[in-house]
Amino acid sequence: MFIGKRLVKRDLINIDGIIPIYSANAKTPISYHFKSNISDFSNNFVIWGIDGDFEFNVIPKDTPFVSTDHCGAIRILNANILPEYLMIQLEK
Repeated sequence: MFIGKRLVKRDLINIDGIIPIYSANAKTPISYHFKSNISDFSNNFVIWGIDGDFEFNVIPKDTPFVSTDHCGAIRILNANILPEYLMIQLEK
């Protein structure tokens, strides 16, 4: 479990790329970057916005993304745990 690195609006203006950046809205990327703050995508993730409505989302394994300090992430280390099930339980 972790949160990402702080990105402010002035940083977002100067970056571009194809890797989605998730922040407090875990459903819709706020921008795209050319590199991620996460180095291992061999597992599924559940992410959530830690500010606001606490929206959750599933990021499938082998799918790069960037998380900001407004986005929590859980790397699912056990392949027997279904990310969708975990997300639903966390939403409850």
